[in-house]
Amino acid sequence: MDDRLRDAFYQAYVGEAKAALRVKVYARKAEEENLPQVARLFRAIAASEEVHGERALRKLKEIKNTEENLAASFESETRVAEVAY
Repeated sequence: MDDRLRDAFYQAYVGEAKAALRVKVYARKAEEENLPQVARLFRAIAASEEVHGERALRKLKEIKNTEENLAASFESETRVAEVAY
């Protein structure tokens, strides 16, 4: 995969991940406001965004075996902790 295509898939993944989180938060807020049907709608949208994000990850070949996934997750969280906290 060339760099431009890889970047496009990465940007798609990032956008879908952000959208999924955002609408999950919206769903919780709708629940707090006693709007269960709106919350259900937001959760359905979040699930759709997650499917799109997973497809981008698969195209990027970022999903490995569990041992490699654990190592990558640990490395990522360590980097974030060093920078953000």
